[in-house]
Amino acid sequence: MAMIKGRCEPARNIVGRLGGVTATAKIINATPSAVSRWLVTRPEGGTDGRVPQRHWETILDFAVAHKIALTLDDLLG
Repeated sequence: MAMIKGRCEPARNIVGRLGGVTATAKIINATPSAVSRWLVTRPEGGTDGRVPQRHWETILDFAVAHKIALTLDDLLG
């Protein structure tokens, strides 16, 4: 599992449950660096812990299929 930078929630929690940055990137068909940006603050070029909404459905579908406890409330923070 790739190192999870920062402490920006809820992204840190979501990425951790999905198996890390690299695993999450594979799930949503993105680069690990794109997922890493979720984990840092805006001044550092990140999203302040926000998971982009365009990925929510894919993440939730994956979680259901793999019996990972994850809900829309988790994504909302």
